[in-house]
Amino acid sequence: MLRGARVAILPDQDLAGRRHAETVRSNLARTAAEVRVLELPGLGEKGDVSDWIAMREREGRAQAEIRRELEELAAAAPAAPPAGPPPRAPAAGRPSRVRRASDIPPQAVVFLWRPYIACGKLTLLEGDPGQGKSWIAAALATAGSRGQGLPGAAPFAPFRSLIFTAEDGLADTLRPRLDLLGADCDAVLLHDQPLDLAQVDDFAEIEQALVEHRPRLVILDPIVAYLGAKTDAYRANEVRAILAPLARLAERHGCAVLAVRHLNKSRGSRSIYAGQGSIDFTAAARSVLLAGCGADGEVERALVHIKSNLAGVGPTLAYTIDEQGFRWAGASSLRASDLLAPEASGNDLSSLDEARAFLRSLLGAGAVATSEVWAAARHAGIAEITLRRAKQLEGIVARREGYGPGGSWRWSLGGAPPATGGEG
Repeated sequence: MLRGARVAILPDQDLAGRRHAETVRSNLARTAAEVRVLELPGLGEKGDVSDWIAMREREGRAQAEIRRELEELAAAAPAAPPAGPPPRAPAAGRPSRVRRASDIPPQAVVFLWRPYIACGKLTLLEGDPGQGKSWIAAALATAGSRGQGLPGAAPFAPFRSLIFTAEDGLADTLRPRLDLLGADCDAVLLHDQPLDLAQVDDFAEIEQALVEHRPRLVILDPIVAYLGAKTDAYRANEVRAILAPLARLAERHGCAVLAVRHLNKSRGSRSIYAGQGSIDFTAAARSVLLAGCGADGEVERALVHIKSNLAGVGPTLAYTIDEQGFRWAGASSLRASDLLAPEASGNDLSSLDEARAFLRSLLGAGAVATSEVWAAARHAGIAEITLRRAKQLEGIVARREGYGPGGSWRWSLGGAPPATGGEG
C-alpha cells in the first residue's frame, strides 16, 4: 500500500513509541519513496498526535490551519536516506553492491544551519583551547531548544541536542552555561561517561541513545577523547575506521554530528591542515568550522567556514565571550589566516618540542614507512628541518626492510643501530 509513497511517522512520546517508529522506518526503507519521523513540538511524555490536535483545537484553531501546520512540520522533518532496491545476488560468490544511478532517487541536502551544519553529515568545529568551541556547541544546542538564535536563520521547529563531553563538568560548567544562554534544558541531553568509538558496545550505546531520544544535533567534545587508547589520530586508516561508521550513523538517523577538535601548535600554511591528527579528519567531514581570535588577542572572536562540500562557504561570524556569557556579534572581517597566526606567547611548546611529541606519538605503536612520516608531518604543519632535528634528538632509528623495488625505509623509536646510507 505504501510502495512509492511519501510517509511521515508520528511516534507516541515514550520509549516504546520511539522504538516502534524506528522499526516502521526500517521496514519502509526499501518500500516508500521517502520516510520522515516527525517529533511534534509541545507534546508531553506519552502523548500522541491525537493529543497534539486536541491542544490545537482548544486554542481555537481551525482544522485547515491545524492540517497546514502538520504538513509544514512534516516537510521540515529530516528524511531517512533511501535504501534503494535489494541487490541481486550473482550465481556464485559475493552479492553485488553496484547500483545503477537511475535506481537512486535524488535527495536534497537538509541543513540544520545553512550552510554551516547539515543533517545526516559530519561537521568539524576546530580551534585552540580557550577560544570558545564548547561555548559555540552550547549556543547551538540552546538555539535548537528554543527554535531560534542561529545567525542568518529564520525561526524553526525546536529540536533536541545530545552532547557527549569528556572535558566539561555537567553540573558546574555545562548546566550553568546552558542556563546563562537561556536554553530549554529539557531539550538538551548530556553524557559524560567514557566511550570508545572503536568498541562495538560503546558505539551501540551511542546509536541506542539516538533511537530513544531522536536528537537532531549530536556533539562530541572533543572527538579525540572518543577515539580510544589504541587508535592513532595521525594514521589515516585508523582515523577512517572511526569516522566512516560515525558518518553512516549520522546519515542513518538524519542527525547532524558536530565533532570538536583542537589545533596543532605548529600551524601549516593552509587552514585545513591546522587540526590535530590526520588530514583524514578534514577529508571525512562535509563541513569544517574554525573558531578563534586574531594574533593580537582582541576581544572579538570569529567562526570561519573553511570547508564546505554541500553548499557555498558561509559568511564569517563574530562572537564574544565575557562575564555575561556567549553572544553572536554579527559579521566579522577576520580570516582563517588571522586565527592561525602565531601568538607571541612563552607558554606554548616550541616547534621542536611539538615535532618530538609528534614522532613519539606516531612511532609509539611500531615502525612507520618514511614516506608516511613525512606526509603526516606535512599535514601537522611541521617543517622539514624541524622534523630532522627532532629525529636526531629522539634517537629515531631508520632501517631498510626488504630488497629491491619491494624494499622500503622505516622509522622507529630507538633500540637498534641506525641504518647507513641512502635514507632521507
